[in-house]
Amino acid sequence: MNNKSRSGLMIIAGGYLVYLGVKLMMDVANEDVSNSLLLMICAIFFMAAGALAVIYYVRMMLKQNAADADASEETEENEAEDVDEENKKEESPETTVEDETKTEE
Repeated sequence: MNNKSRSGLMIIAGGYLVYLGVKLMMDVANEDVSNSLLLMICAIFFMAAGALAVIYYVRMMLKQNAADADASEETEENEAEDVDEENKKEESPETTVEDETKTEE
């Protein structure tokens, strides 16, 4: 599994943790439970952990995309330079004046 796939899955997992935290908090608010403080703390923890995971992996994915774009631009520039060098070689004469004078002697 490559880094982009892993990042995508972790973003989904982080979003699910946020969803679970919100749902747990809504359930605790709607019902009268004896350990509501503990459940609220757990809900806040789920939301915070999920939000941090989403933020971290979105940033990581954006950095990877930027690095991939830079690498592809660099590759394109190198290929363009190689083509320019080949064109210059084809345009330059193969023999020089010195070579022609040596063959005449």
